[in-house]
Amino acid sequence: MRNLNLGLLVCFRVATMPEAGGGHVSRCLVVAQSFRKLGCKCQFIIDTKNPSIIERLEAANYEVLVNDITQSGVNYDIVIMDSYYLDDNDISYWRSHSRFLVAFDDQDCLQNIVDLRIVPYLAAGKSYTGSSHTLSGITYIPVHDEYATAQRSNKDGSLHCAVSFGLRDGCGATLIALDALNSLKSIHPNLRVSCFIGTGSPHLSAIKRKIASMSSFSELHINSSSLARTFSDVDIAIGAGGLGLYERMCMGLPNIVVTIADNQQSLASWADTRGGVRLLGAAKDVGLSNMIEAIEHLIATPDERQRLGKVAQELCDGRGADRISQAVMELFNSNVTKNLDF
Repeated sequence: MRNLNLGLLVCFRVATMPEAGGGHVSRCLVVAQSFRKLGCKCQFIIDTKNPSIIERLEAANYEVLVNDITQSGVNYDIVIMDSYYLDDNDISYWRSHSRFLVAFDDQDCLQNIVDLRIVPYLAAGKSYTGSSHTLSGITYIPVHDEYATAQRSNKDGSLHCAVSFGLRDGCGATLIALDALNSLKSIHPNLRVSCFIGTGSPHLSAIKRKIASMSSFSELHINSSSLARTFSDVDIAIGAGGLGLYERMCMGLPNIVVTIADNQQSLASWADTRGGVRLLGAAKDVGLSNMIEAIEHLIATPDERQRLGKVAQELCDGRGADRISQAVMELFNSNVTKNLDF
């Protein structure tokens, strides 16, 4: 049977400016890989000439255009937008230059504007209300295969804690977590800390100073694009409620969660009520004592850590990207005979 998807041109219009963090690029890379497996050709159009992001995209053999939607005058079969910074003119442009328009809609504001919305951080299923189809919930969160297939490594006797609040962490939650872990080192001498942050973080200098003061048992990872290997022997993960949380859940890690954006709260709360994470709340409401108490509890209860990790892995199976690409192609192919004025 002929592959109807072979050669279809899929464009990812992705936010890459520093304040956007790294989650937009990460999840689009995972979804692009799923489209590639279906025989599609993928291209990325990004906001800014960020060398590390361009290198990352080109290393995966994707064509990259920077901040230019009209350079080639290309009409795409499918456009997938992933940005909070597109205005009405941008959306109108992509509507007129695509057969099928898709958007990651973390703000839940594009109903009836695009053909398909992906709203992963709403705890729901699949619905077809209004003129926009909607995919929502944890089953549509795109997680790279390496997290789903990662093997937990043997322990070296240390108690390994990972701190990961995204590449930006504009709220400074990383510093609260590091302060808490530093205060616990005297009680738990086998404590080891891995901290992850990006060069675009407004708190990078303070984080570097803090890690330097904890250098005997801590290490700092800057702009890491893949954390699966480092996470392989982690006992407790402390981080935000974005894409990184679901990567950690997919690996079966016990998670202490502090949300750093409003759109993270719904699904993180959903996972908490089902016993898959320990949610402390929004960053503005979480203090040092809250963080210390949560970490101490998980250190003292290895059975609870094991239970959290098991439930987390059951909730997030890592197949979200394939579900997204299959849903997009199903809807695209059902509309492929429409009279489109290209």
